[in-house]
Amino acid sequence: MSDLDEAVHFAKKAVEATPLHHPDWPVHMSTLGNQVGARFDAAGAPDDLEESVKTLRRACEVMADDNQGRRTAILDNLAMQLRQKYASAGDVTALDEAIRLSRQVIASTPEGDAKRTDRLGNLSIVIGDRYQQSGAILDIEEAIYISQQCIGATPRYHPDYPIQPHNLSILLNYKSTRTEAMVDIDATINTVKQAVRAIPKTHINYATILDNLATQLGHKYQKSQRQADLDEAIETARKVNQSVANDHPNRPRHLHNLSKHLAERYGRTKKLHDLNEAIKVAEEAVCALQHEGVHSVAKTSIDLISSSTPLSLQHADKQNIVLHHASRISSDVAAISLHFSKRPAEAIELLEIGRGIIFGALQDLRTDFPLLQEQHPELASSLSQLRRQLDTPTSHFDAFLKGNPASGKLGFEADRRREAAEKLQSLIREIHMQPGFDRFLRATTEIEMLEAAVQGPIVILNESVHRCDAFLIESNGIRVVELPGVTLELIWAQAPQSLETLEWLWDLIGMIGLVFGGFQRVRWRGSLFMLQDTI
Repeated sequence: MSDLDEAVHFAKKAVEATPLHHPDWPVHMSTLGNQVGARFDAAGAPDDLEESVKTLRRACEVMADDNQGRRTAILDNLAMQLRQKYASAGDVTALDEAIRLSRQVIASTPEGDAKRTDRLGNLSIVIGDRYQQSGAILDIEEAIYISQQCIGATPRYHPDYPIQPHNLSILLNYKSTRTEAMVDIDATINTVKQAVRAIPKTHINYATILDNLATQLGHKYQKSQRQADLDEAIETARKVNQSVANDHPNRPRHLHNLSKHLAERYGRTKKLHDLNEAIKVAEEAVCALQHEGVHSVAKTSIDLISSSTPLSLQHADKQNIVLHHASRISSDVAAISLHFSKRPAEAIELLEIGRGIIFGALQDLRTDFPLLQEQHPELASSLSQLRRQLDTPTSHFDAFLKGNPASGKLGFEADRRREAAEKLQSLIREIHMQPGFDRFLRATTEIEMLEAAVQGPIVILNESVHRCDAFLIESNGIRVVELPGVTLELIWAQAPQSLETLEWLWDLIGMIGLVFGGFQRVRWRGSLFMLQDTI
C-alpha cells in the first residue's frame, strides 16, 4: 500500500468512526476529500477525482454555519477539484461552478488574511481557464487584474513570489495571442523577466519559467521580425537546455525549440554555423526520443482520451474537447506508429479509435443503432433514454437550482449527468455481451477494412506534426506512403474552407492518385477531418 493509499484508508476509518452529527465529522470528510484528491493528482484515476468532489461537497453541506473559516477552506478545495475536473475532462459545468465557489471563498476571506492571496490566485486561474474555453475578453481582463493584485500582495522575499509573475505572464500571453498588439506582447515578456529575476537557478521551476521566456521572445520575433528579438530567444533557449539534465522528460521539447529558432536565424542570415547548430540540436532532440517506449506511451494516450472524455459532458463541451483532442491525438499516435515501423493496419486502427470517439460523442452513438433496435429493442430503448438524459441542456435545471438555494445540493446536475453516464457505460458492456454485438461502437478491424474495399479502393489521408501519410486500403491489403513535401505547417497555412484551400486539396489528391494509381473514396484525418464533406 502506497503512502497515499494508506492516507486515504485511515481518513475513511476516521469518517466511519465518527457519528454523522458530531462536529468533527465534516472535518474528517474534508480530510478524506483532500487525500483522495491528492491521489488523483498522483495517479490520475477519474474515480478518485469524482470521489474527492462528492466528499468535499458533502463536507460543505454538513459543516455548521458558525464554523465559517473551516467551511470556506473546504469550498476553496472543492473549487480546485472542480477545476481539475474541467482540466482533465473538459467539463465546462464544473468550471463554471469552480468560478462561482471561488468568488464565494474570496467574499468570505477578510483583507489581511494570510490565505487571501493564494485564493485570489486560484480565482484568477479558473477565470483564465474560462477565457480559454469561451474567448470572452472580460474574463481575461478580470483574470489579469486579480493576478496583478496577487503580485502586489506578495512580498518579494516570499518563496512563492516568482510564481506570481509567472502566472500573470500566462494570462497576459492569452491576451497578446488574441490582440497581437506589441504592447501586450511586451507586457508578457516583461512579466516573465520579472519572474526569472526573482527565482533562484536551483529552484525546481527555474527551467519552466525560463522556457516560458524563450517562447514569448519567439512569439515577439514572429511579430516584429527584429533579429535582436530572435537572438534573445536563442540565447534564452540555450540557457534552458543548460539548466536541465540530459534525462529530463522535457529536454527533447527544449532542444526542438532551440533548433527551430536557430533554423529561423539561418533563414534570415544564411550563416552556415546557425544551420549546422540547428541540425546538431535537432539530432539531439531526436536521439532523446528514439526508443520504442515512445510508441507505447503514444498508443496509451489514445486510450486515455477515450476513457477521459466522459459521456456526461454537454454537447457543446464535447465538440470543444473531443474534436480537438481525439482527432489530433489519434493522428499523432498513428504517425508515431508508422515511424516505428508498425503495420499500416495498426495505424489505421488507431485512427478509427479516434473516429469512434468523435462519432460516439457527437453523433449520439447511432452508428450501429438500427440493428440494435431490430434485435434488442429493450436495450435500444434504454440506450435512447440515457442519451436523452445526457443531452438535456443545462437551462432545464437552472430554475430548479435557483429556486432552492437552501437545498445544499451543490452541482446537482453534474452528479445526475455523471450517474447517467455510468449507467450508459454499463449498458454498452451489456450490449457487447449480445451475440453479434461484440464490436458495437468499437474500432474497425483489419478484416472489416479489407471487406469495405471490395467495392473499390479507399484512401485515408492523415496529417500530423510528425509526418503526413496516405493509406490505400484494397481488398487484398493495405499500403502506405509518406507524402513528399506535405507538412502540418503547410496545411495550417491554407485558409480554412477557402477556394484556395479546396484547390490545394485537389492538387494533393491528384498527387496521391499518381502514387497509388487511382482511387474512389477518401477519408480525412487530423486538421483535414472537418473538410471531408466539402470535397
